[in-house]
Amino acid sequence: MTLSPADGSDHLAVAFLDLANLCHEADFKAEQVELKTQAGTVAIADLHTAAQQRWAYAPVEQFAEAYFLDPTVDTQANTL
Repeated sequence: MTLSPADGSDHLAVAFLDLANLCHEADFKAEQVELKTQAGTVAIADLHTAAQQRWAYAPVEQFAEAYFLDPTVDTQANTL
């Protein structure tokens, strides 16, 4: 996660997050994330995450790792 001005002209701070640590349930999980520079914490962000159950109009191939979907061939991605 990056903290930057609205015009995106600069990078002020960062938090390196592991997607595996985000919420895996439909209900939101709230946590605080420290945005840092080499000098230390610059800001604390409130992060709210949730997961939507995978659905489709046809059988879905399951993958163990994260992957990108092609909306031209995936019914859920096409709907979104």
